[in-house]
Amino acid sequence: MGVTIKDVAERAGVSISTVSLVINGKGGVSDELKEKIEEAVEELNYHPNAMARGLKSKKSKVLGLVVPDILNPFFPQVIKGIEDAAKCYGYTLILGNTDGKMEEEARYLHLFVEKCVEGIIFIPSGTFNKNIRLFREIKVPRVVIDRALDDIKVSTVMTDNILGAYLGTRHLLANGRRRIIFVSGPPNLQASKDRYAGYIKALDEFGIKEKIVEYGNFTFESGKMVTTDALEKKTKFDAIFAANDMMAFGAMVVLAEKKIAIPEEVEVIGYDNILFSSLSKPSLTTIGQPAYDMGYEAVKIVLREIFTKKRNSYVSKLLEPKLIIRESRPRRN
Repeated sequence: MGVTIKDVAERAGVSISTVSLVINGKGGVSDELKEKIEEAVEELNYHPNAMARGLKSKKSKVLGLVVPDILNPFFPQVIKGIEDAAKCYGYTLILGNTDGKMEEEARYLHLFVEKCVEGIIFIPSGTFNKNIRLFREIKVPRVVIDRALDDIKVSTVMTDNILGAYLGTRHLLANGRRRIIFVSGPPNLQASKDRYAGYIKALDEFGIKEKIVEYGNFTFESGKMVTTDALEKKTKFDAIFAANDMMAFGAMVVLAEKKIAIPEEVEVIGYDNILFSSLSKPSLTTIGQPAYDMGYEAVKIVLREIFTKKRNSYVSKLLEPKLIIRESRPRRN
């Protein structure tokens, strides 16, 4: 058993209510008694139960975060932004990693409600899953990052994925590439649909009729698999635009194994601008998402709702991506 407020009261020779007044910074206690209580707290190494206090005040000062894959280097950047913003306002973050499993999503959502978090930041593993209904019914302030949920009204923070994919595809086309494999993420995600739409928009602008689209799941292995399959099927291509950097890395590994020169024979572009994209050989041209800002903005949206107590006031924040040119594209003469 840990030290309780009752133990502090007994050590100081005062009532529990008097200890509570001192711990919570209330007045009405003499300096002599206050000193005794503070000494008792220090001697017993007493730490007030923040969650218990939150239950009484209905303010736990805790936010819950659900992410689909902590191993994906994009998400730690988002989490850093969330954590920094939460600290600025005196809030603590509880992280739930689901590994893309819907039962884990549901478990964390239920857990956060039970723990009386004041707000929930949610990055679901898919647009269509049974937990969207559960999330819709949660009565605490909430926001979704990097996903659009068509069937529920909820605040969102996203990057303009159509613009991002358009910029990447247009860059390849401007470099003379005409047979571009677009490696999409899971087709049920809105981000995947938007990036596909940006790819199509650029091809249409250049009058390119042939669309070469393959589907991965945002993992390194799926990037390898798609590229290997394209080579085995003898698909003709001169560029690969992967919908995230991890799939682009998978593609680059296969191309290197097959002695296909990057970017001379095949140009490669990724999406996200994770740390490793600047460290790979060759370094990866990519579409930079402001991941840190996405996390920071999500916290600001949730806290605005907490502080104003305005429910059903939805905010959609759309951030702008940038084309970051590195070595995986041809050198200009």
